[in-house]
Amino acid sequence: MLEADIVRRAVRAALEEDLGPGDITSRLVLDAHTTARGIVIAREPVTVAGLPVAREVFHQVDPALEIEAGCEDGDELAAGARVATVRGSARSILAAERTALNFLQRLSGIATRWRSRARHGSRYPIPARRRRACALWTGTRCGPVGGRTTVPVSLTPS
Repeated sequence: MLEADIVRRAVRAALEEDLGPGDITSRLVLDAHTTARGIVIAREPVTVAGLPVAREVFHQVDPALEIEAGCEDGDELAAGARVATVRGSARSILAAERTALNFLQRLSGIATRWRSRARHGSRYPIPARRRRACALWTGTRCGPVGGRTTVPVSLTPS
């Protein structure tokens, strides 16, 4: 399981990078009291990973948002399957969705790839190159979800 502090810090850094001072477009276009429902759908077959991280993104943006997972980390979903539903302030959902989806897509893509390689008997690890993703792998959560482990790779010259 991922350490809560690592997830909180990674999410905070990602939100600072993605949102900065806030979602200006939503504030200009949407009334503060407008509510919405967002549904995350798998576009292709996937091994899901990163739901706790996505939940943390939504909760850091707005603790009042309701997140209902349609599956669990490690589940294999077909294209068109519901991954999660988010309900609450439309402004908050729109502010958080990009960052939450970035984490879900990245971590699920890695887990899907690992599971595929594990099924085909690959003995070779997948290198970990992204710092934010590597910080999340410290707890080795998405490695076991997909059936593999990571090998950190530095891209900086020695």
